[in-house]
Amino acid sequence: MTEQIRHSDIDDDLSSVLSSLESLQEIPVTEHVAVFDTVQRQLSDLLADVDDA
Repeated sequence: MTEQIRHSDIDDDLSSVLSSLESLQEIPVTEHVAVFDTVQRQLSDLLADVDDA
């Protein structure tokens, strides 16, 4: 049986990922790439979970 993903779970996860971008205003520009890399990985993981469902 495949795991069913609820729309609200995706919304919560996406909101959490995107909220991490808010930290960009408070950190040095030299640290922005690490935040972008993390967000990109997390978004890719979310998309993979949706594709697998």
